[in-house]
Amino acid sequence: MTFFFKKDKLCVEYIYVPFYHKSSRFVDWVALGSIDLEHHIEQTCTDPDDWERNFRASKARGQDIGRLPSGEERIECVSVSFAPVRTEVEILNR
Repeated sequence: MTFFFKKDKLCVEYIYVPFYHKSSRFVDWVALGSIDLEHHIEQTCTDPDDWERNFRASKARGQDIGRLPSGEERIECVSVSFAPVRTEVEILNR
């Protein structure tokens, strides 16, 4: 995160709401990181059709990952890089 100063005053109080709105688009993508994925797979993938359906969904989701922002975005007086989030999403999808 890179901070910019505006009239010698740190602009932290101006960035929370815009940052929240920009970062909220990643919530669905990072949700898998908050659960025990192996346990979830054991519980939900019980037959070959489950595996096939989830594999196809994962491939389709992988194409959507390519559309996620990976560069920096300026939010008010702060420059935020979403590259680490995208990298983690790619790892989770493997």
